[in-house]
Amino acid sequence: MGEVTVYELIGVHPTASDVDLRRAYHAKVRELHPDRNKDPNAQRELGRINTAWQSVNQPDRRAAYDLWITSEAKREERVTRTARVREARLEREDAANVAAAQQRAKREAQREEAMRVTLERQEYQRRQQRIADERATIEAAMAAVHAQPEPPSPPPKPSRPRVKKETVQRATKVALDILDAFLGGKK
Repeated sequence: MGEVTVYELIGVHPTASDVDLRRAYHAKVRELHPDRNKDPNAQRELGRINTAWQSVNQPDRRAAYDLWITSEAKREERVTRTARVREARLEREDAANVAAAQQRAKREAQREEAMRVTLERQEYQRRQQRIADERATIEAAMAAVHAQPEPPSPPPKPSRPRVKKETVQRATKVALDILDAFLGGKK
């Protein structure tokens, strides 16, 4: 309930007899009376007890108060039960929201992965196309090169016979002898 009941304020159990209730009330009044208790809060507490006593000092008032406490306890129980149900519903909703958020995150991750794979596939296809284009260009250039007639090969150079060193020396000696004979005859 949160509030202190009359019985708790006076200090007896709710099932106490009228006589026990009256005795406990008088004992509290004597304890908190300003002539005996110099505490500044004692007078305020005594006022609370006197007001509470007015609720239960007669049997019909006590019965009405007991009924009110019972209905109040039931109302609080209903409120507590309703609060628990509401709390459980909120927990379920929170769990559902968390699950939904996890599902959204999972779908987003899958979407990003699919997009990444698609982009990689497109990049792979572009590379393959570039390779195919380059291959086609190279093959076309090769075909053009093979389609041209081959240039005629240059005519072979006339080959000179190889002369041996001794032959050259002998020819040189003969030429010098002839020259000496020709020049020697004029000398």
